[in-house]
Amino acid sequence: MSTIYRRLVSAPKNINPIPAWLAGNREKWASWTLIAIVIAYVGFLIITPLVALTLGAFEKGVGAIFEAFDRSFVLASFWNTLWISLVVVTIHAIFGTIVAWVLVRHRFPGRDLINGLIDMPFAVSPVVAGYMLLLLFGRNGLLAPFVEATGIQVAFAFPGM
Repeated sequence: MSTIYRRLVSAPKNINPIPAWLAGNREKWASWTLIAIVIAYVGFLIITPLVALTLGAFEKGVGAIFEAFDRSFVLASFWNTLWISLVVVTIHAIFGTIVAWVLVRHRFPGRDLINGLIDMPFAVSPVVAGYMLLLLFGRNGLLAPFVEATGIQVAFAFPGM
């Protein structure tokens, strides 16, 4: 027999092409790699629009932003948004806590229906909710005669927000 053949035959059988630090953790590395890819992708989807929005806002300089805030309708929109946010957070904190406590502590008919209605905002886009508001309270909406008879403004007004 040739010496090359003898060397190959006598070579250790446990030669592993994978480094020792990776050998036992192949599944862990694969899962962590996939998690890193997902985090990078989602981060890209979130960070890219934020960077584009920020660059667009400061495109004409900081003076343009201060000039925009000098306009009355911009300030009115800002304060309306702040006021609505404070009211909604307060109402949801109070009633959300009460409803959550009742749903967890008590069993009653209709419990699953209430639980499903609570989850509805997660499933329905705000665009769809706004469209529904227009279909109900708009000029040609289903409840338009009632809204006009009472003089209440819902669509395109503070209550519709």
